[in-house]
Amino acid sequence: MKRGLVALAVAGLGVGFAGEQDSSWWIPKSWTFNFFGISYHLQEGVKNAPRKLDSSGRFVFNPGVGVVANWKRVDESGFTPALGVGWFQDCADRGLYHIVGGLRYRYVTQGGWTFGFFVGGGAFYGEDWDTGDYQWTALPFGFISLGHLIELGGRKVLPEINVTYVPENDVISATQDTDIIFTFLSLSF
Repeated sequence: MKRGLVALAVAGLGVGFAGEQDSSWWIPKSWTFNFFGISYHLQEGVKNAPRKLDSSGRFVFNPGVGVVANWKRVDESGFTPALGVGWFQDCADRGLYHIVGGLRYRYVTQGGWTFGFFVGGGAFYGEDWDTGDYQWTALPFGFISLGHLIELGGRKVLPEINVTYVPENDVISATQDTDIIFTFLSLSF
């Protein structure tokens, strides 16, 4: 699955730099590449997390990647549907895969600053820490973002920082016992 996500990310980068996009409604107008992230555990930390950033395990580094299709250009304000896939290592260093969809809003200022948000949901597939079984769970998903447009190779590119809230979910242990604030970086073409 990781190789498939990397291949999809590379293909998306190629499409992002390939020139003008087709104007068909079903063809994405931009692609976003997510680079995960740091989690903060609100109630209690994961004391035995392999990549904990503090002694209590409240801050944990969760590496991973994702790709999202958007139906607006990066320099356009407004709402757009967004669909994405991704993978990251959870706090116990086990893979957590996801498919998300929803509605994205982005406001672009005249100076190139952007503020946005995403609301939707997704299906998450991960290994339960207690049983070792892989399980699916559904979670609401949303985030806020802040970025600034730049020119790269004659194209507008948007780096952003994103912050999301992940509610406690008892289906798999990766999301149980605590609410999580999760931060990640993204790059949109």
